[in-house]
Amino acid sequence: MVTHECIRLYPEDILHLYPIVPIGTPVNIIYEPVKIGFKTGRIFIEVHEDIYHRIPDLFQSTLDKLERRGLKNLVELDKLKEALDQRSGFPVDITSDFDHGK
Repeated sequence: MVTHECIRLYPEDILHLYPIVPIGTPVNIIYEPVKIGFKTGRIFIEVHEDIYHRIPDLFQSTLDKLERRGLKNLVELDKLKEALDQRSGFPVDITSDFDHGK
């Protein structure tokens, strides 16, 4: 969890990035213990431990993120809560299977 100014990459990514990124290029390291993603029309959440304790209420913070993106009504809150409790570090599908059209 500590980089010591090193970025861990897969070897194939290093081969791709090295020739196109000049030495000294500034980067921003973003602290995001909760990531939201999409694949084939589904909403996924990837939750890691908040090791710096920067987010006092992970559930509310995540709900706020989902709301700002117009996604809150498309996720199942029980799935969201379970993913936040487990903090597995792996993407978890939190899409509601409720048919919103009926």
